[in-house]
Amino acid sequence: MNTRHLLHAIGVLALASATSAFAQADPHHGHSTMLAQAAPAAKSAMADGEVRTFDRAKGTVTIKHGPLTALGMPAMTMTFVAKPTALLAGLKEGDKVRFMPEQAKDGTLVVTALEIVRK
Repeated sequence: MNTRHLLHAIGVLALASATSAFAQADPHHGHSTMLAQAAPAAKSAMADGEVRTFDRAKGTVTIKHGPLTALGMPAMTMTFVAKPTALLAGLKEGDKVRFMPEQAKDGTLVVTALEIVRK
């Protein structure tokens, strides 16, 4: 075996050893990553907003809202998918609403609850 092959083999063994030691030192290795990725989808809280537009046929609603702290988003106007689409019944542009925003696993922003705020 020449020197280059020997050095390569030593490097591979050292890397394998270090990876194994790290995995043994952290019994939750890998689990925290999965939990961190799942957490945004699980977090949600009611938010206040104003309906700008909606499309019952597409099942979407555009809402001007304040910060969505549970989703880590600043105040803005954005379009959500209404699930179920029945949430859009009786809705009018300009309605003040409280809604439950969530982010689906595929990244889609969804409203899972919506109530019109009457004064």
